[in-house]
Amino acid sequence: MDTTKKKKTFKRLPIYFDSRHYYRDKKEANWQMVHLNQALDWCGKYVNTSEFNMVRFKSDPMSEFLMHLKEENQDKIQLDISAHKIADLLEIDISPLSDCIQQIKEFERFSKYVLWNDKKKEWEVKLPQENYTRFTENEDDNEKLSVIEELNNVLEKIGKWKHVYPLNIMQGTSSFVEYNNDLEKFILNTKTR
Repeated sequence: MDTTKKKKTFKRLPIYFDSRHYYRDKKEANWQMVHLNQALDWCGKYVNTSEFNMVRFKSDPMSEFLMHLKEENQDKIQLDISAHKIADLLEIDISPLSDCIQQIKEFERFSKYVLWNDKKKEWEVKLPQENYTRFTENEDDNEKLSVIEELNNVLEKIGKWKHVYPLNIMQGTSSFVEYNNDLEKFILNTKTR
């Protein structure tokens, strides 16, 4: 007879995915991506952007542009002058790039999710959904989750004949559950674990 028990491994289960905040943040991250791509396209009119270090470009597009502008035009202008002066001599209006940079900085908090795709040669947004998902923390939470699923099924059936008041259910379960208006169902209240 085998007396050793196999230890059950805990699997985190999703309680709730905050789609509203996820899509709002994805939209804002997309704006940063759009402005980075616009800045790169603008730079491509005056310099070869294939040599750009995209990590440096993302953190400081103006410096990367000016550095390459100076390198590419050094032999034409045989004086040791600044990159800004070279831009002036070539009559390059850098204000569109400045406008893009201002927009990029507006969405700075999403910069770690905007990544360079070498194959497509453009910026892409990779915003992980896990950041917007609440998960169970232990086996007990998993069991609670299955009970709440049963509760939702029963209340849905009752809702066919009578109106179910979410606040009353929350109070009646001592805040064991909370009502999610987006999903229109009850979820595990993780604030009172």
